[in-house]
Amino acid sequence: MHTTLLPIMSNNPVFNSHQSSALLAKITYIFKNEKDAKRI
Repeated sequence: MHTTLLPIMSNNPVFNSHQSSALLAKITYIFKNEKDAKRI
C-alpha cells in the first residue's frame, strides 16, 4: 500500500521537505516493525 503512495508523495510539493522525509522514514520504520511482528 505504501509503495503506491510513494510516487504521489514525491510529486507533491508539500512533501518536498526534510520534515516529510523524516515522516516517510518513520512510516517505513512502522511498516517494517509490523512485518517483523507478524512473523513472530
